[in-house]
Amino acid sequence: MQKIILRTENLSKTFPGVQALKNINFELYKGEIHGIVGENGAGKSTFVKILGGIHQPDTGKIYLNGEQVEIRSPRDAKRLGITLIHQEITLVPHLTVAENILLGRLPTKKLFGFISVLNYDEMYSKAEEILDRIGVNIPVTSKVKELSVGEQQIVEIARALADEAQIICMDEPTSALSPYEIERLFDVIRSLKNGNVSVIYISHHINEIFEICDRVTVFRDGEKIGTFRVSDVTPEKIITLMIGRKLSQFYAYREKSTAIWETPILEIRNLSTRPIGAKALRLEKISLKVYPGEILGIFGLMGAGKTELAKAVFGVYKIEKGEILLEGEKIDIRRPLDAKRYGIVYVPEDRLREGLVLSMPVKCNITLPCLDNLTGSILIPQELERDIAMKWVNALRIAVPHIDFRAANLSGGNKQKVVIAKWLEMKPKVIIFDEPTMGIDVGAKEEIRKIISDLALQGIGIILISSEAEEVMSLADRIVVMRNGKIIGEFDRREVTKDDLLALASGVRREVKEDTKMGG
Repeated sequence: MQKIILRTENLSKTFPGVQALKNINFELYKGEIHGIVGENGAGKSTFVKILGGIHQPDTGKIYLNGEQVEIRSPRDAKRLGITLIHQEITLVPHLTVAENILLGRLPTKKLFGFISVLNYDEMYSKAEEILDRIGVNIPVTSKVKELSVGEQQIVEIARALADEAQIICMDEPTSALSPYEIERLFDVIRSLKNGNVSVIYISHHINEIFEICDRVTVFRDGEKIGTFRVSDVTPEKIITLMIGRKLSQFYAYREKSTAIWETPILEIRNLSTRPIGAKALRLEKISLKVYPGEILGIFGLMGAGKTELAKAVFGVYKIEKGEILLEGEKIDIRRPLDAKRYGIVYVPEDRLREGLVLSMPVKCNITLPCLDNLTGSILIPQELERDIAMKWVNALRIAVPHIDFRAANLSGGNKQKVVIAKWLEMKPKVIIFDEPTMGIDVGAKEEIRKIISDLALQGIGIILISSEAEEVMSLADRIVVMRNGKIIGEFDRREVTKDDLLALASGVRREVKEDTKMGG
C-alpha cells in the first residue's frame, strides 16, 4: 500500500462573495504525480496556495506524514518541504543558474580568516549535482535571463530540490512552453517521481494529465467531484465531470465558409519589421489576405513571429517596409489609435497586462475604448455606460456578480470575454485574436471558440493566432504557418493534418504536400 504523504480534511476557503473551496478531502501519495483539473474558478489554485502558505483556510486540517500541521506562510511551507511553482517565473533574471538554485543557502568561505565571501566552486558543484539528479545539463554559470522559458521552469524545480522539497505543486507549468520543452519538463517530473518526490500537477490540458499523472482529482465550483486513476477514466469522462455536462464534440470543426470572396477586407503586402537597434529583420516580407467572414489561422511555435505580426498590424510595432490595405484602400497605421480608427482591433495574448485594467471594474473595462464616443466632456454618462456594459455581459454570458466587480477577480475565461466585449462595442471590421484560449479551462474554451465563429458569420474578418494545431484546424478556413519571422506555407484547413502543421512549424521538413499549397 502506498504511503500517504499529504492529506487534507474538510478544507474550506471563502473570499468576499465567493466560496472558493468547500470541504476538500484530498490525499497525495509519496512519489505520486497527482493531477488536479477543473474550470477557471473551480478552486485549484486556491487549494495549492493554501498548501504553499499563501492563503490560510477558514476551516479544515492539513496532515503531513500523518501529523497535523499549520501552514501560515510560504516560509512554513518551505520548512515542511512543500514548494509551489507558479505560472509566472519567480527567478532572479540577472543572477546565475547556480545562484538562483541555492538562493537563501549560498555557500560561503572565509577570506583572510574573517571575511565571508561566496564560495563559487562549492556553489557550482552543488548546483550541478542537483541538476544531475533530474538528468538536466544546463550551464550553472549562465544568467537566468539567457535561458528559455522551459529551462527556467527546470531551474525552479532544481531550486525546490535544493530546499529539500518533498512535495512540489506545479500550477500550469506548460502554459508558455514549446512541445519540445514540455517533453523535457515531463522527463524531469518523471525523475522527481523516481526520487520519491510527490508532484501536484495543475493543467487545463487534459492530454497532459493522461500522459504524466498517476491519479487525477476533479474540482468544480470549489468542490471535489472525485479522484480517479487515469488508467480507469477517459478524457471525455474527466471533461464531463469538470463542466457538469457533456461536450457534444470537443474541438468540433467549424463549417468552412462558403462565401464567394472578391475583395479582401484586409491585405498585408511584403510587411517587414526590425527591432530597435537590431541589424536583422524580425518579420520578413509577410504577405497575406483576410476576407469578410473568413477566419484565417496563423500557426507557429513560440518565437515564430506570430505576436510580432499582430502587433505590427495593430500599430504597436513600427513597420520597416510593406503596406496594409483595408477593403482595397491603402491605410497608414503608426499607432494602435490608428488601427482602432480603421476598425482593426487586437485581443492580445497577454490579456492581464495588455488587455485589461485589472484594478478597474468590468463596466469600465468594457467601455474604456469607446469613451470618446460616449461623451464630449470629462463627465461620463453613468446610465449609458451601464447599459453598454450590461449589453455585452448578457450577450457574451460573462459570469460576474455585478458590472462593478473588479476585473482582477474574474476567471480566465471571463477576463477574455471582457477583452472581446470592449472591442465589439467599437463595431470592428477586423479582429486579431492572439492565443485566445491560452490558460482557459475546457468549458470556457468552447465558449470563446463559439464567439469567434459567430463573429465570422457576421462578416467580420478574423485573424486567429494560435500555437495549438487543433484550434486552428477546428476554426480556420485557411491556415498560414510561420517560422522564424517568415510565412513558410499556406493551406486549406481541410487538406492539412496536425502532424503536417507541427512538422512544418518546427522545421522537420519544409514541404507538406505540394497539392495542398494555396496561393495567397
